[in-house]
Amino acid sequence: DLNQDGQSVPVKHTPSLLERILAVAFESLALAALAVVLALIFPTQIKRVAQTVNSEFWVSGGVGLITMIGAPIVLVIMTITIILIPVMIFSVLAIALTTIYGWVVAGFDLGERFSTLLKVSWPASVSAGIGVLILSLVVGLITLIPCVGWILGFLIILFTLGAIVISRFGSNKYAAA
Repeated sequence: DLNQDGQSVPVKHTPSLLERILAVAFESLALAALAVVLALIFPTQIKRVAQTVNSEFWVSGGVGLITMIGAPIVLVIMTITIILIPVMIFSVLAIALTTIYGWVVAGFDLGERFSTLLKVSWPASVSAGIGVLILSLVVGLITLIPCVGWILGFLIILFTLGAIVISRFGSNKYAAA
């Protein structure tokens, strides 16, 4: 496209609803594949974090909220010191990977509940893959709702992030004091 002066102007492409739905489907498949791999490598840790979310639901939510509020503050302080900028970059990457791990944990828990509903027993990797696929599709489609679609995904990440922190990535069972 050209403007009044005859200069080329980039055209902003707004994806259609079908394109957004297909994007959600492909993202869900990719996350499900990642969940299968993670559940093959860390089945015990994923089970422990899922148990922590279920047994200490409100504690997980509170710790997740504190983590979500505190992490950006700490990251800004690290950036201000200048010398800690490389550590801050690593920390942002660690937070992103922890969020994905939490999504896998939530999907694993959903997959376990789904297998119980069907009265079958699946390995952890199958439960994680199917659960993450269903969870990602449902949350992804809900996210298409303007203004409020993000809330469900945010809450899932909030609670699983708290459970990951208090169970130390599933390496220990959380014991209330």
